[in-house]
Amino acid sequence: PTEPARSMLLRNTTKYLPTSNMHCMVALIFFILCVISVRMTAADKKQIILEEEENICNNEDGCESPRTTIQKIISHDIDNGSLTINSQQTYTEPFHQYGMEAALQLREIVKNVHSLEFLAENNFDDHVHMIMTVTNDLSDLAAVHKLEWLYGSSDDASAMQSKSFDKTVVICKAVMRLFKLLELHATNEKETSEYISTGISSAALVLGDLFQLRPSVDSSAVITDDYSTSYEYFAFAESTIVKSLSSMSIDMNGNLLGQEDEVRLPVLDDVLTVHASINLRFGSLLLELYLSGFTLDLDNNLHHHVPSVSELPMQQLGENQKHILRKAFTKLETSTVIHRKIKFTGDVLMNQADAYRLMGTVNSLLHEWALAAKNCKVGLSMLSASVSKSQNGETIASADDIVATMITITQSIFEAFLHLPDEIQSAKDAFRMHLLAQQAAAEVGYGDLSDMFRKELKNEGEEEVRQLLLLNKDATLPIVDSAQVQESVNIYQSMLEETLKYGMHYVELDINGGAANDNRDILYEGSLRSVIGSLYLDLNEPWKARDELENAVQLLEEGIQLVDSGKYEVTGDDGIPLTYSLRLDLAHVLHSLSYTYLALMQWEKSHDAFDQAMDIYQSELLEGESPMDWNSIATTTSSTRESTSMTDRLLNYLFRATEDIDLEDFQQIDNTTA
Repeated sequence: PTEPARSMLLRNTTKYLPTSNMHCMVALIFFILCVISVRMTAADKKQIILEEEENICNNEDGCESPRTTIQKIISHDIDNGSLTINSQQTYTEPFHQYGMEAALQLREIVKNVHSLEFLAENNFDDHVHMIMTVTNDLSDLAAVHKLEWLYGSSDDASAMQSKSFDKTVVICKAVMRLFKLLELHATNEKETSEYISTGISSAALVLGDLFQLRPSVDSSAVITDDYSTSYEYFAFAESTIVKSLSSMSIDMNGNLLGQEDEVRLPVLDDVLTVHASINLRFGSLLLELYLSGFTLDLDNNLHHHVPSVSELPMQQLGENQKHILRKAFTKLETSTVIHRKIKFTGDVLMNQADAYRLMGTVNSLLHEWALAAKNCKVGLSMLSASVSKSQNGETIASADDIVATMITITQSIFEAFLHLPDEIQSAKDAFRMHLLAQQAAAEVGYGDLSDMFRKELKNEGEEEVRQLLLLNKDATLPIVDSAQVQESVNIYQSMLEETLKYGMHYVELDINGGAANDNRDILYEGSLRSVIGSLYLDLNEPWKARDELENAVQLLEEGIQLVDSGKYEVTGDDGIPLTYSLRLDLAHVLHSLSYTYLALMQWEKSHDAFDQAMDIYQSELLEGESPMDWNSIATTTSSTRESTSMTDRLLNYLFRATEDIDLEDFQQIDNTTA
């Protein structure tokens, strides 16, 4: 509540990260590009799982024949028609029971497995092309199962979805083993060698992607285990592709270190594409790890600590927290460098936009607001280019992907501007763009995306919104500790009830200094309601939040009018007049109300409330101050003035809600006296 923009950043970043434009990772072998940045020593320390998967030569007397290994990895029983992969996953006839897409790939695999059996046992080079074909078929089958797992189908139960995950993992491991077999037995031709390294890295990349996504898809997943496994796979993929780049005399940024006239290898684009993908996905994982309570020490060992809700907005970042964020930024930045060196494809612009968006998020978490705004604006320009190319008939990305990324990137931009002095107008412009993107996402058909930012903001029907929010309530759960925040709501509700029951008053003085009227303190009541409304917003109860915040706005406006009349003075507990403007309290409440209207899809109302808040900040803040500077200082003292606002002093108690605090302690707080 003290920092509505930060609260929104954490909530929505968590929501969108797992689903951000992963279309480039659906198949296994030829994807996106990037460069490596920092060596992960954890890759050397946590390879037990990976060694078991890639070990295809475990005979103490020597390696078994390639054909025997292949039969262990993939085999087809002619008698009963079953296909077994990695001795774990068996498909039985009829294949169409697994779906038409899967059946198509299974028949191709069976055909190629039979072709392998006719090749000469003693000439492995004859097997190379056919094994590569099988790895491609298996990759396509894994992609089918991955989509089943991510999106399910009308007849898919959760158990079936879990099986799709397991099938994808088994197939990816089989692909890795086949590539390791090629690496062990194939002739050392440079092009074949790089193709093998690319294949191994791609398979590990998809496995890492699977385990990174599982906590967001399967609520029963153990987040610490899955994220640690994902980290290992990405580290392994990175180390493999680094070796490949080194063998090709290519540096970390994709530059050729050999002679200028050296022929560019046909597989170089493929190697760079996978390298870019690794950095983009690894960077996003590290960011997600941070948001989930992980830190990374200087030896690149992961540690897990779940902060309490009170720590999220207020704590200073430790060195290990900064390290994991810096590491994430480096990898994301590297991905943008490599993407600029790859042959343009439809995915490149969207991947670059994603990278810059995530870089901006890292900057925000490090409080590097100017850099956050700069990187997100670059990402936004790439999204705009994607829209333009889409309008010209080029296949770039789906409208869903473009709009979803537009929402998160415009959010990051306006939040960054809120932390910067003299950027209030920029924040207003970016917030309007954000609302237009949200409005576009809510429409049944997107229509012409190039016209998105030229439309008028409108409010959605309240009953339709109510039904929609009820339907999607479980999908938009807050990241806060709901029980703890609810306890805070109960405390402040009790304070409000006591205030309304017994009254907290100020005295109206007549012209001779005598008491003329005894009135309720509407400023104090308005402050209480503003806190309660902000807490309801954190609990994802926007209707209750709206009612409280609208009441708070009305009460504060009435109170300010009374103070402006000149007959009243607002003082602190010590009787000394407060030096801040009450209008800053009003701006704070309007700011929170604008986010509440946004949650209720009241786009025009959200825009108006935000504009009103920003206009007040513009007129009341001192030089060098920003809206979020004021909202975040709570009970601290700035270099220019004290922040002793009623709302801030009440909010200071919010983060102690888990302690044993008696209601009587709160009833002693009298923020305003006449």
